[in-house]
Amino acid sequence: MAKAKPKKKTAERVIGGPFLAAAFYCEGILEDTHGKLTIQNIIDSLHIVLSPFSPKDMPSDKAPLPFNIQIMLAFKSGDAPGKHRLKLEIESPSGRRDIIKDEDITLTDPPYGGINIKNNIAMSIVSNGGLYLVDVYLDDVIMTRIPLNLTVTRAEMPANVQMNNNA
Repeated sequence: MAKAKPKKKTAERVIGGPFLAAAFYCEGILEDTHGKLTIQNIIDSLHIVLSPFSPKDMPSDKAPLPFNIQIMLAFKSGDAPGKHRLKLEIESPSGRRDIIKDEDITLTDPPYGGINIKNNIAMSIVSNGGLYLVDVYLDDVIMTRIPLNLTVTRAEMPANVQMNNNA
């Protein structure tokens, strides 16, 4: 009778992770009852036109222009499911840096699992625009940097409108 060959031990496949699968700005994110996402208008630059009737010093430190935009992040677990620390830090064209999110997230168990993060960013623009950058950190490791170029201009006064100089 022949002896059975011993089974070879197979090395466990190392996938790595976690992974950043998507990171972008958009105008809207819809989620259905099954958790499926629909993204509206992915953007990397935006032109804002002010009314000719807006304050003359807008945008400035004294009269900032409020602005909201959506950011979408998708992480995949790979070999690293469980709790992780997410931090988003925005850098304005002037170099000012602000933390806009700092929280624990949990990546689901299967390697293809993870988490989708939809975040509304409220900014105050104080100049005529420029390049804004959001740094995405996971466990204090930078995963990516997302650029957004904003330009701000003022529409011209209609020819048939006269401004009151006393106002």
